[in-house]
Amino acid sequence: MIRRLLLSFFTLFSVLNFAQNKIEGNYDAKNKMFIQKSKNFWISEYKNGVAKISKDGYYGIIDESGKYILPMIYDEIYLTNEGIFAKKEAEKYAFNYDGSTNCNTFFGANANKDSYQQYPAYKILNFDIYGKPFSEGLFLSKQHYNNETNKYQLTYLDEFGNVKITTDKYISGGVFSEGLAAVSYFKYWGFIDKTGKEVIPPIYDYQSIFREGVANVSKNNKYGLIDSRGNIIIPLEYDQIHPAFDGMVPVKKGDKFGIFDVKGKQVLDFIYEDVSIFNNGHGQVKQNGKWFFINKRGEASDYYQFPFEEGYRFMDYKGNKVYEDKLGNVIFKNTFDNKEYREGLSIIKENSKFGFADRLGNVILKPTYDSAENFKDGLARVQIGNENFYIDKKGNKSQPEKPTKFSFNIKGITVSLENNGTYSLVNCSTKKTLEKDINDVSILGNFIVINKNNNKGLLDFAGNAVLKTIYEELILKKDKIIGKSENNIDIFDNNLKLEKKLSLSDSNFKIYDEKKSDNAVLIEQNSKKGLINIVDNKMMSPRFESLSFLDKSGLFLGKYSTENYLIDVKKNIATLFTLNNYEEFSKGIIKTSRYGKNQGLIDSENNIILPSEYDISFLSNKTAIVKKNNLYGLINEKGKILLEPKYQKIYHSDNAYIDGDDELILVKLNNKVGFADRNGNMKINFQYEEGTPFNNKLASVKLNGKWGYIDKFNQLIINNIYDEAWPFIDTYQARAKIGNQYIIIDKSGKKIRNAEN
Repeated sequence: MIRRLLLSFFTLFSVLNFAQNKIEGNYDAKNKMFIQKSKNFWISEYKNGVAKISKDGYYGIIDESGKYILPMIYDEIYLTNEGIFAKKEAEKYAFNYDGSTNCNTFFGANANKDSYQQYPAYKILNFDIYGKPFSEGLFLSKQHYNNETNKYQLTYLDEFGNVKITTDKYISGGVFSEGLAAVSYFKYWGFIDKTGKEVIPPIYDYQSIFREGVANVSKNNKYGLIDSRGNIIIPLEYDQIHPAFDGMVPVKKGDKFGIFDVKGKQVLDFIYEDVSIFNNGHGQVKQNGKWFFINKRGEASDYYQFPFEEGYRFMDYKGNKVYEDKLGNVIFKNTFDNKEYREGLSIIKENSKFGFADRLGNVILKPTYDSAENFKDGLARVQIGNENFYIDKKGNKSQPEKPTKFSFNIKGITVSLENNGTYSLVNCSTKKTLEKDINDVSILGNFIVINKNNNKGLLDFAGNAVLKTIYEELILKKDKIIGKSENNIDIFDNNLKLEKKLSLSDSNFKIYDEKKSDNAVLIEQNSKKGLINIVDNKMMSPRFESLSFLDKSGLFLGKYSTENYLIDVKKNIATLFTLNNYEEFSKGIIKTSRYGKNQGLIDSENNIILPSEYDISFLSNKTAIVKKNNLYGLINEKGKILLEPKYQKIYHSDNAYIDGDDELILVKLNNKVGFADRNGNMKINFQYEEGTPFNNKLASVKLNGKWGYIDKFNQLIINNIYDEAWPFIDTYQARAKIGNQYIIIDKSGKKIRNAEN
C-alpha cells in the first residue's frame, strides 16, 4: 500500500512537472535523433514522430519539438506500428501517437499479467505485447483444444481482436516474420502466410524465423537453409547453422565454421572455431583460440561491429564499457560490467558486487548486492548474504503486490475489474460510465453479456441494453440467443427478434448449453433432463435421467430407466436403442456391435445402414475401411459400400503435409497392388507386386522385383532400379536401397547423398 501511495505521489508530481516541461534542443531528421542542448536525458531514435526519453529508470515520450507526449513515469515503453504501449508496475497501457488512449486495441490498456484476457469464443488467450507473440500486425493466441471440433486450434488475431487466421490443421505455431509464420504438425514444422495458406509443408524437425529472405531448417540432426518458397539454398548436411545477418550465414561442418551468403554460395572456408553474427560488413571469428574481427572477404579488421539498438550501443574498448549513440557521442565510459537494459536500468558489476545504472550511466543503486536480477514490474530481486528480497528503483525493500484491478479495451469499451470485485463498462473515448457494479462480464461476438445480481442481459458496444437484465440464464448459440426468466424461455435470432416464447409449468427449470451442438440446449427439472430443439424451437420435456451428446453423429443419447434412446434433434424424434455397445461414426449414424463382436451401422431411427457383419475403422476424408472374413473393403460415411470386402489389403497414410481429398488408396487383390480413389473407382489396375501409399504425389511400386515411383496417372517417374524404396516423406527426398547401399534421392531419382543403414 505504501508503495502504491508513493507511486501515486510520484506520478502526480511527474504529471505536474511534465505539463510545463519541454526538452531544449533540435531534431536531426537525417539520423532521427534529438540533439539536446544539455545532455540530461537518454532519448531514443524517433519512430512515427516520437521518441522515448529516460532518466533514473523511468520512461516518457516526446515529439520532434521536444515536447512531452507522455510523462516520464513508466517502467517501460514500446513503440510499434500500432501505437505506444507503456508499462507501469504490473499495469499496461495503450496509447495513440498523439498520447491519447488507444480505445480499440484488444491487448492494451491497464491489463496485468502479460495482458491476460478472457475471450470466451477462443477460451483463454495469453497476450504479451512486449514479447514475441505479436509481430507484423498479428497476434498468436494461445493454442488450445477446440471442444467443438475435437482438434487443436491455432488462431491469429489482429490488434483489435479480429480473427484473421484460425485452423485446426496444426498443433502449434510461431510469430510472423517477413510475411511467414512457422507451424507444426506434431513434431514437424513448416510455414504459412498471412492468409493461413500453407506455403512450406511441415517436413522439418526444426526451423528458425525468416530473416533476409531465408530460414534455417533441419532434418535428422542436419541443418541447411531454405528460401521463402521452400527451395533449398544450403543443403541439409551441416552440423550447425547460424541465422542470416548482413547477408552472411555461418555454417559448421565437423568442428569448424565456414561462411555462406544468403544465396547459398560459400564465401569463406571452414577454418574458424567459432563465428558471431555479421553486422555492417564485419563479423567476429575465433581462430587458434583467439577472437578477432574480419570483413566479408575474410581479412582481419580493427572494426568494432557492435550493433545499435534504439540508436545506442555498448562496446568493450581497452577494458572500458563504452556506451555511445549512432551520432558518435559517448554517453558514458566506465570500468564496471553492464549489459542490457530492463525497465530503464541495467545490472552493473564491480568488485564482485551488483548494482544498477540508468541509461545515462548514472549509478542509481550502488553495487552492494551479492546477486541481482533484472527489474520486472518495478521491482528487482536481490541478495545480501543469505537474505533474498525485492527492492524498488529507490532501493527500498518492497514486496510484489498481486494486482486487484485491471482493465482492457475492446471495440471502444473499457472493461474494468474494480477493487471490490465488480466490473464497470466505460466508453473509452468519452469516459462515460455505461454500466457498473456488474458481477460478471464476457464478450461474445457482437454482444457484451453482463450479470448483475444473478440476472443476465445483453449490451451492444455502444453500451445500449439490447436485452434487459431479467434473465436467470442467457445462452448464445451460432444462430440463436436463448434466455430463461421465471416461467418462460425466450428464443431470439441473432438480430434479437423474438422467434418463440415457451411457457413452463413452473419456475423450477434450468437451461444449460451443450456447446458441441448448434441445434439444441439442455433443460432440467427435478433432476430430469430434456432439450430444446432450436432449429424449429420445439421442446422435448425433461424425462431422461441423463443426456449425452455424440459429437461425430450429432445425436443425443438419453437414458430413461433401463432403456436408452437415440435423439435426433433435427427430426425431433427419440428412438429406443437396444444394442449394448456403440461408438460414434458420422452425421446421423452410429457404429454398433452386439456383445463386442461384429459391427454394423444404424441411423437415428434404428434403421440398419450396414449389417453387423464387419469390423469398421475410419480411414478419413469421409471414408472407412471395413473387414469381413479377413478381407477388406471400403465404405463412405453413410455406410454405402464403395469397394466390396474382397481385398487382401487396403492401405493409406493420412498426414497433414500429404495431399488432400485427391489421394489414391492402395488396394491389393490376388497378390497384385493397384490404387483406387475415395469413391471406390479403380484408377490404377492391379499390376504391381507391392507398393506404398501416395505421399507428395508419388508412390513407390515394385515391378519385376525392382522398385520405382509412379504418379497418380500411372506414369513412371523414377525407373524401377531399386531393391527397396520408401515414400517421399518430405517434398524433396526419399530413402532407397541399391544392393547393400542406402541412399537419399530427389524426385527426379538423382542421388543426393549416401544414407545410414
